[in-house]
Amino acid sequence: MDADHFKAVNDSWGHEFGDRCLQHIADILRRHVKRPRDVAIRFGGEEFAILLPGTDANGALGVCEGILEDIAAIRVPADDGTPVTLTMSAGTATLSQGDDERDLFRRADEALYRAKACGRNRTEQATPEVS
Repeated sequence: MDADHFKAVNDSWGHEFGDRCLQHIADILRRHVKRPRDVAIRFGGEEFAILLPGTDANGALGVCEGILEDIAAIRVPADDGTPVTLTMSAGTATLSQGDDERDLFRRADEALYRAKACGRNRTEQATPEVS
């Protein structure tokens, strides 16, 4: 998952505000990633990764869509009171037999870039590779 146009947020409102926005995103992720083995991590900059062991492709899609809806619904107040809307794009991939973590993250990343290319604020699913 990647926050859309986040450089513009930092450039317009400052890095301290950007950090507050990232905290709002992290809070939403914590609300959606509930099972004991599920993990949500900040992957770098404004990117996050969610690992949902035992979740099928439709389940992962549902979790991501719920997160994106909640993020888009929140208005983060800037220091001058301006409400700022955030959106995120997501790519999902399911671990297939013979995959390793590099394959999984590569396919999820490719799906993420498709989501961004298709207009952002959406989730795209990776298709399993055929051996």
